[in-house]
Amino acid sequence: MDPDQLMGLVTEVIPEHSCLVFCPTKKNCENVATNLCRLLPKEMRQVQLQARRALYTTLMHEGNGQVCPVLRYTIQYGVAYHHSGLTMDERKLIEEAYSAGTLCLLACTSTLAAGVNLPAKRVILRSPYIGNRLLTRSQYKQMVGRAGRAGLDTSGESILVTQAADREKVTTST
Repeated sequence: MDPDQLMGLVTEVIPEHSCLVFCPTKKNCENVATNLCRLLPKEMRQVQLQARRALYTTLMHEGNGQVCPVLRYTIQYGVAYHHSGLTMDERKLIEEAYSAGTLCLLACTSTLAAGVNLPAKRVILRSPYIGNRLLTRSQYKQMVGRAGRAGLDTSGESILVTQAADREKVTTST
């Protein structure tokens, strides 16, 4: 259910601090968000309860009465996904809710790393890939650069999860 031990890495920082989990694909973002919520304690639903309900209501309004089933489930835990499958309005609402602390974790693709100022206490790269391509050095730096942003936090952490078969590729490409 949690082969990469993401739950332990995430619960060390949320809900007090924020966390970004970069995933290689859009579908993986949605799966990671859903699976983490299945493992999170039910008490997480009580944190920022009113703000999360307001976010859900606003997303319903923006979606003409509909919200993606994944977001419907994950927002109550303070978790969401962020990728190009969201509308611009949905992305903006999720970004604002994350910045305000209503959401404490985003499972996201690399598109969040460029052009969006969303810092985190902890950044986790779920894989050294974007799709099926190995991350470049600049892509890696863009992602981990979200951890502990100057002026917003005193420190930050980044963690790269790799499989044994990828370790050599990662260490020789840096």
